[in-house]
Amino acid sequence: QACKEEMLTNDNIVVLDKSPLNNTYTIAVQPETAEKYGLVTIADLKTCDDQLVIGTTLEFQNRPDDGLPGLVAKYGFQSADTVGIDGSPRFIALEEGEVDIVDAFATDGLLKKYGLVMLEDADGFFPPYNAIPMVSAQTLETYPELSEPINQLSAALTDEAMQDMNYLVDEEGREPAEVAAAFLADHGLV
Repeated sequence: QACKEEMLTNDNIVVLDKSPLNNTYTIAVQPETAEKYGLVTIADLKTCDDQLVIGTTLEFQNRPDDGLPGLVAKYGFQSADTVGIDGSPRFIALEEGEVDIVDAFATDGLLKKYGLVMLEDADGFFPPYNAIPMVSAQTLETYPELSEPINQLSAALTDEAMQDMNYLVDEEGREPAEVAAAFLADHGLV
């Protein structure tokens, strides 16, 4: 609410309804690893941490508040080794057994491609990164009818929907505009 008020007062921007889409960080493992070590939550890593190698982006390794240093401090686990691997190669390293754990974004299409298990952040370490539509107040004054369909779109955007769309673009090579148009049509938004 404070953000909405400040954005309107300071920037003349209206903040509409928050989307369920939360592109926060997540920690992922292969299904076999989850089963072998009984991993459901990030806290479960503490029971087997000395046997597992973490492969994360360099940015994640260096983010003290919402990256690996804070995560380790919060959940109290270490690892056999930590390897910095930027971008999609960390998923390949996971698939090939070079690492056991990776960081990802909750809407990453590669989570779907590789069928990974996202470990639950039971203690709520990672902050929410929900999508929030913002529109200039002037635009909404001129076109007040825009707020309803924008809020409908916002409500339709879930982690799973975005992960599916990212998969279609990243792995199937479809054009983003085509994927977005199909999503809008499927949800009766066009």
